[in-house]
Amino acid sequence: MMKKILFANIICLLSLGVQAQINQSIENWIGNKDFIFLFEKLDSLKTNNDSIKVTHLHERELIKGITEIVLEVKKEIPIDEHTSKLEIFKLELINSNDKLVYYRVWDLRNSCNKHIYLNYYDAHGMNRIKSEYRRTYNFEIDSTHLFSDTVVYGYPCEQLGTINPERDSLEKSIENNNPELSLTWLKSPNLELQLFGYEGLLRLIENGYKANQSTMEILETITEKKGLIGTTLECLFYRIRFEEVVKIINTRYNKAYKIIAG
Repeated sequence: MMKKILFANIICLLSLGVQAQINQSIENWIGNKDFIFLFEKLDSLKTNNDSIKVTHLHERELIKGITEIVLEVKKEIPIDEHTSKLEIFKLELINSNDKLVYYRVWDLRNSCNKHIYLNYYDAHGMNRIKSEYRRTYNFEIDSTHLFSDTVVYGYPCEQLGTINPERDSLEKSIENNNPELSLTWLKSPNLELQLFGYEGLLRLIENGYKANQSTMEILETITEKKGLIGTTLECLFYRIRFEEVVKIINTRYNKAYKIIAG
């Protein structure tokens, strides 16, 4: 019940636009760490006869202790007995060890005029994240690398004639025995690209490629990451745990995985 009240307060504060209270409410909320349970319980939440539905679109670990979260909040407001209107917001959050360092709220109520409704940026906190990411992956991240949802890990659907440009590029690079693309994607904050890069490196290692110590450390780090990713399987789209896909890749390319695991 406390979780329901807490999230109801956040939605209320979003409507009021009270910055400091919003920050504190979201910090309290992310501090409970029980994201999936919270979203499952919120589907039937009602506030003043307005039905609120929260969809958990995205939760992924950038680096250990630092998580990206994307929520879609749909609020159905009755107009009369037979009609209602739908308001949609998208919340993009980054927390560092349960401390809110960034969020952006998109107002999607008018599909022709999508705009940022609220924005919060803790410069000091984000600089620490960038520094830690640079130390871990030797890669400079900025805001354009965050909250990306355009890449899907998997294979194209031949029956429907779809394409997956990342898969096509990966296969060509492996055919040419060229590790550069996989090495670049391995460092990406986008987990789907990291999976393509991880798979590519394992396949190249099985073909005889000798990864340097820095790359081996990144590969090992990726085996410990967590999050939700978009993937295709037999022409269907799924959201699946990142760590489960890593296990599948490790099993398929077990010779290379054993080299990484030492």
